[in-house]
Amino acid sequence: LALLTGILFSIGPVWLTRRINAEDLRVTGRIQGWHGARLGRVLVAAQVALSLMVVVAAAFFGATLRNLRGQDMGFSGNGVITFSLDADGTGLEGEPLRALHRRILERLNAIQGVESATLASVSPLSGNEDGKRIAIPGFASQSEGDLIANVNTVSPDYFTTFGISILRCRAITERDTAASPHVAIISEGAASYYFPGRDPIGNRIEIKGSTTLTPEIIGVVPNVMYDDLRAGAERMFYVPFFQRPAEGEYVFAIRTAGGQEPFVLRQVPAVVNAMAPHMPVLSLTTLTRQIDVRAANERLLATISGYLGSLALILAGIGIYGIVAYTVARRTAELGLRIALGANRRHVLWYVARSTIVVIVAGVGLGIVLALGASD
Repeated sequence: LALLTGILFSIGPVWLTRRINAEDLRVTGRIQGWHGARLGRVLVAAQVALSLMVVVAAAFFGATLRNLRGQDMGFSGNGVITFSLDADGTGLEGEPLRALHRRILERLNAIQGVESATLASVSPLSGNEDGKRIAIPGFASQSEGDLIANVNTVSPDYFTTFGISILRCRAITERDTAASPHVAIISEGAASYYFPGRDPIGNRIEIKGSTTLTPEIIGVVPNVMYDDLRAGAERMFYVPFFQRPAEGEYVFAIRTAGGQEPFVLRQVPAVVNAMAPHMPVLSLTTLTRQIDVRAANERLLATISGYLGSLALILAGIGIYGIVAYTVARRTAELGLRIALGANRRHVLWYVARSTIVVIVAGVGLGIVLALGASD
């Protein structure tokens, strides 16, 4: 595009001057029948239109970013810190791994500025999933995908830590252990999909994995975004961490008190390494940063288009100034004659400015039409 633009604006003046009468130019000092000013106004109007399009695009990208970040994600990320511990290769699984994770949670809760700590197999906006085969009495599946559901293994305080409200009945608590009846919590989307027109509370489902669980549904929570800001919420089942065999990698989450996030971030590696030196702290970050990462493309586009829109307006302003200056320079004698004949300052200014106003109005009108077309 830059190459073609250079060629166009190099050849353009040559093409425009091919009809210039050299004798007229020598005698009068002016080009008779010169249409360059008219072409200049057309180009400036086009520049104004394109500049307006870029500005509108910047506004659209900014609105998209604001809408993505402002939508209801089903959780509250303010003050939440997350990190992962992977037990693969350590030889820890089952009850020893459960006991270690319980001690880590107790130690995290003891850090100054921590309101609650939890762990899960999947955290919001992580992009991960833990699909399990399920069976629900009374549900008629329409496809093979209906028999695979996302199952999140969570410890007590999961919903409190992530700011997920309990819509019905109760949350998972310390009482939900391997020795107690198996329970599960279901998201609103999963409840309406698998139990249309029915109350899911009290129903039993079957979750197949390394072990088969038949938990009773004890609560309903809002839909939560686990994949992407644009992907919507997942249909999710939540089961207690202490009722399933522990294995592999888990995400820990900490909710901090106001202003304590930086302090807790510095404390976490030392606390965890003291208890599990064989499992390094992975992906230590805040949930707010994860949200920013998920919106990185939209933020980049909004920023770039904002700068380009500002630059385009500056260039359009320079073009308009150039047209005005060129018009005044060509009509200096005419303007002097008008003043000599009694034209006042306001009349002369309007005479010079009206053609520029026409250019600006035409450019803005065309820019609005193009912007509306692009917005569709």
